[in-house]
Amino acid sequence: MSVVPEIQPVSSPTEKSYISDKPVFSSKATVPTNIKKETAAPPTVKSLQTISLRKKQEEVVEQTAVTEEVLLVNQPFTAEALQRVWNIFIDNIKNDTHLVNAMKSCPPALKENYEIEVTVQNQPLEKKFQDLSITIERHLHHYLKNNRIKMTIRLAEVGEMTRPFTSRDKLESMIQKNPNMELLYRTFGLDIN
Repeated sequence: MSVVPEIQPVSSPTEKSYISDKPVFSSKATVPTNIKKETAAPPTVKSLQTISLRKKQEEVVEQTAVTEEVLLVNQPFTAEALQRVWNIFIDNIKNDTHLVNAMKSCPPALKENYEIEVTVQNQPLEKKFQDLSITIERHLHHYLKNNRIKMTIRLAEVGEMTRPFTSRDKLESMIQKNPNMELLYRTFGLDIN
């Protein structure tokens, strides 16, 4: 129960009786008995709280609608556009040279239903791509304006993806891509070492 102090008027014998702007409290306090606990807050405050809750609910509904619109973005794209956006991501991570080289050597392949497959050469690289898959997907969603893109990482089978390491392997790989390289190599008598 709260204690409500009693206000007494201040009057002097020579002046008229009046109630002062500042109340003077007596030391005797009476406890009101007719106040209900439920009516402690005025009804207008409850109304404002209800209105405020309604506004918050409407805002949540509007935000959900905006989120659903974002999720429904489904603009088609080509493999060339995918490669351009992939290269933009590579340009943004210049500080991690290992990842830059890995992403350059493992280009994405566009499959059905906007699935993108990245084939990697080893398990550590697979783990690195798995850790970054959400970041890469968000980048692709944003630049390609398609939120249905799903990236999968696949470990290459033995012999499927061989990278030339020695000078001889590199020359043979270049000759397979362009037979004129052999002519150039023999014409000028180039040495591999």
